[in-house]
Amino acid sequence: MQHLVDGFAATLTATLDPPLVSHCCDVGASCFAAASIDQAICAFELLGTPGPPGSVCDGATGDCVLPPGTGGPCCALSSLSVCSAGPTLDPANCFAAGGLDYPMAVCVPSGTCEAR
Repeated sequence: MQHLVDGFAATLTATLDPPLVSHCCDVGASCFAAASIDQAICAFELLGTPGPPGSVCDGATGDCVLPPGTGGPCCALSSLSVCSAGPTLDPANCFAAGGLDYPMAVCVPSGTCEAR
């Protein structure tokens, strides 16, 4: 009987307190963030390194850092719900891709740029 109670408690805990997943991917001089980015997409599609759970993509450094981040160039592609940030981000390329450029922002896990 105890194993049933333990199983129920474990299922309930996993449901109410799911493990955090990183939605930020560091790809060198820049990083990406989106709700759809997980460890597999980061490693195998973007060839990057997942940031810590809950991290933001910092525009100043291009790294996945814990909030709030310092802010820098950020490009939001709202049609894809993804953004990219980093010091080498070119606003012209952002506009050409249909994105919105933010000069002082971080890229948050929802895939949008948040002003800093």
